[in-house]
Amino acid sequence: MRVLVLESNVPERTRLCQSLAQSGHTVATTASELGELLGLPLAIGPAAAATETATVVLSLSAQKVEIHLAVGVDARGGKNLCERLLGGPAGVDVLRDTLREIANTLGGAFKRAALVDGQVFSLGLPTSPAP
Repeated sequence: MRVLVLESNVPERTRLCQSLAQSGHTVATTASELGELLGLPLAIGPAAAATETATVVLSLSAQKVEIHLAVGVDARGGKNLCERLLGGPAGVDVLRDTLREIANTLGGAFKRAALVDGQVFSLGLPTSPAP
């Protein structure tokens, strides 16, 4: 399973960018811990191999900043996730719901980490692409 930072409009070399890098590190740590809990590898990586994804948007409205944080799995990863969490195969709707819950968990970790630097992000509802 992969945690993907798909998009951010934060300018590089700004204090906010540095703050977000630390928050991103917290997300990576949380992803690693969640992976250990699930008994599955969960790592930062590219979106190319993901066949199913779920995305959550974090925003700082006043600064016009958005971060799109996503979780994705390839076909094998989706099968492994369902077997581990649900005890067997599951439909694509259940897999997408599971990925949305994981994205929400990681978005919450990012939001909490950003609070340390006084950044109060709003956290949107996780979404999955239309089939």
